[in-house]
Amino acid sequence: MDSRPEPWAPVPSEACAGQTNGLCGAAVPGCLFLCTGLSSGKVALTVEVHGTAPPLDDRWEDVVEASFRPLTASTAVLPCGRGALCEWALPAADHRVRYCGRGMDGGAGAASATVRDAGPVGQYLLQFWPAPPTADRVVRQTSRSAAHRHRCARALEPTVPGARTERERAEIRSWGGRLPSRRVREAGADARGLVPLDRELLDAVDAACPATQRGLARWAARRALTAAGLDGVDWIAPALAALDRGEPLPAPFDDPRRAWDRFFTDARTA
Repeated sequence: MDSRPEPWAPVPSEACAGQTNGLCGAAVPGCLFLCTGLSSGKVALTVEVHGTAPPLDDRWEDVVEASFRPLTASTAVLPCGRGALCEWALPAADHRVRYCGRGMDGGAGAASATVRDAGPVGQYLLQFWPAPPTADRVVRQTSRSAAHRHRCARALEPTVPGARTERERAEIRSWGGRLPSRRVREAGADARGLVPLDRELLDAVDAACPATQRGLARWAARRALTAAGLDGVDWIAPALAALDRGEPLPAPFDDPRRAWDRFFTDARTA
């Protein structure tokens, strides 16, 4: 399950590092790694969002809790190798997540092909509610599968002092494997959106001198507006001419809000 801009799945050793439970890995920012009793096949999963902590139903055999903070406005369930099963809006704030399972040992020893062709094996519930971050915990343990997952999580090596944190490693991955300069990182989503397009170009532009960067910005603005057929619009053309001369932008481009308002209210550009 992921709320990051670029979907990516951590391995269990990353997701559960430093945790007590091994069913809901929450060590990687913006991501939850959910384990079931099957290595392949179908399970039934329900997702719920609550305003406060919901009561715990006794029918669930295995229950764990962890803290989670979405990184974007959209959170999705992403099964391995497939697209999102479901998406929902979750505020970018601290949440508590409860992961419940029933019938986790039901698929033990079953052949993968048999499991795939059958109906769901095991039922699972994922619940979210606003809450300050606290340590993860095992609320209830019944199945052998859950016990094994918990033992594996607790055997993971603790974070080495001075080593990169999970949050730092997640940020590095989101930038394509290496961090750009602080100036680029502070530019936020606009700069990060260039990573899947051309990571090398992002670094090259960042390394250029200010005059070259301004020239590239002027070229990109004119190229985009020309390609869209908007370079001749009466209130856009003067701005392009001012860019070419290195002069301050005329109204409405001297105020970003006014410029966007004009853009969305003009029938030629809306």
